[in-house]
Amino acid sequence: MKGIISGLIFSGFGFAAFVFGFLTTNIVNPENESPRIIDGSNDKLYPPEICDRVPKMYRTLLIIWLAICIISFLTISRNPNYSKIDPIIKR
Repeated sequence: MKGIISGLIFSGFGFAAFVFGFLTTNIVNPENESPRIIDGSNDKLYPPEICDRVPKMYRTLLIIWLAICIISFLTISRNPNYSKIDPIIKR
């Protein structure tokens, strides 16, 4: 069972990165604009409208992650048979 649990954990990390990648792109750059040369330099930069959306993205993601953490904390429960598994462990 350790292999199945490890696989589920790793696939959860990959799926979360997949979903949050699309979410962050939709918040910051919904029109899918490419970077462009600004002020005659060779550097490619995004326009200021896109850069101004980054704090909103962080606030949105913070709220989502906080909600996920709170739901996770509320669903954790103690195993009632935990003290019966190893007699050395005391409550």
